[in-house]
Amino acid sequence: MKKKILGLIMASTMLLVITNGANAGTIPEQLKDVNLELGNGLSLDENIATKQVIDFANQSKNEIAKLKKEKKTFNLKNKEENVLYSYTLVDDEYIYSFETSEDSDVQNVKVFKNNYTEKKENDSIQTVAAANLPDGYGGRLKINSNGTSFTSSVYTPSSLQTDGKGTPYIYAGFSGKYETDLGLQYNSNRGANQNEVAWAPYMRVSNGDTGKLDPSYNGVQFKNGFAPGVNVSTIIYANNNGKIRLKQQGYAICADMNCNNTTDTYMVSIVDSNNTYNLGSTNINSWKVLGVLAGSETGKVKYTTEINDIKIDNQVVQSSQFNTPDEEKATVTRTGNNVKIQVNGY
Repeated sequence: MKKKILGLIMASTMLLVITNGANAGTIPEQLKDVNLELGNGLSLDENIATKQVIDFANQSKNEIAKLKKEKKTFNLKNKEENVLYSYTLVDDEYIYSFETSEDSDVQNVKVFKNNYTEKKENDSIQTVAAANLPDGYGGRLKINSNGTSFTSSVYTPSSLQTDGKGTPYIYAGFSGKYETDLGLQYNSNRGANQNEVAWAPYMRVSNGDTGKLDPSYNGVQFKNGFAPGVNVSTIIYANNNGKIRLKQQGYAICADMNCNNTTDTYMVSIVDSNNTYNLGSTNINSWKVLGVLAGSETGKVKYTTEINDIKIDNQVVQSSQFNTPDEEKATVTRTGNNVKIQVNGY
């Protein structure tokens, strides 16, 4: 039986770009207990605040300590199996990564430059199905509810055809004071040799400016991601200590973000919004579930996904709460609180 490894990945946004490691230079006393690696061209205090790295390392240790106490809730069959913990925090400039394991005292901290730049210009072309991800098509089903939490089981397609133009997404989210997209992003260059398919956690929060998503962005969780053909348990909190949170659990293609270990991995991914919003039901008008191609109106993609057992505020969503689906090169069907989205741009 393959070893199961449990990972925790937290981020303030999901905009990751990988750079090669470089010498960290002089290491402060507070970081002597970790292996510190900085991306090319980066050095402490010259362009990265030492205090910020120290604070991140301490925050990582605290979050992982909490997760270790909660490990029994993840239903691992063998409690003696090794557990990998990976905590990632991203701001507008840098990516901070912390990794350690249950049976090792080694703690690795990596800091890389975040080279992703989100365009803030409005785009005149916005499809009905992907109004918050311009330039694309797909299926969307709105839900009439102002609840503050959403749960479902999302099936990642076992097969997907694409011509490489645009990026497929499967996600949910709420609309209201802010528009949110929280779910999974398709990537075809994951794994140890960067030639495997995986679905990476994805979060986007908009205050009305739809912006324009760069379809070439592919850095979330470095080389790792959720495997095709698996169910990913999904929980969205509109207000988790003031922040928007996306929590996902399912099997990943690797046991670490660099895919040094390609063992089948049960991953727990937690993504927190960078900002504090303190949202309540009065700030939410509706929820939505989508399967789309974003970043290209001419790109070709074909896949089927299922978003099942949809609940809001822990209550089964009733048939009367679902709107008529929006479909563009897609078919949306619903049975009870289970939704199937078939996207076909061929």
